[in-house]
Amino acid sequence: MSFAAGVAVSIAAALTAPVTAAVADTPPPVEPMLVGGHPAASAPAGITSL
Repeated sequence: MSFAAGVAVSIAAALTAPVTAAVADTPPPVEPMLVGGHPAASAPAGITSL
C-alpha cells in the first residue's frame, strides 16, 4: 500500500512540477488561459482524486 502511494505521489510530483514551472514563467494575463486550456492541468487533479 505504501509503495503504491509513493509511486502515486512521485507521479503527481513529476506531472505538477512542469505545469507549475510553466505557469510561473507565463505573464499573469496568459496564466488563466494556459491553466484552463492545458491538457496536463487536469492530470494532477485526476491523480489526487484517486
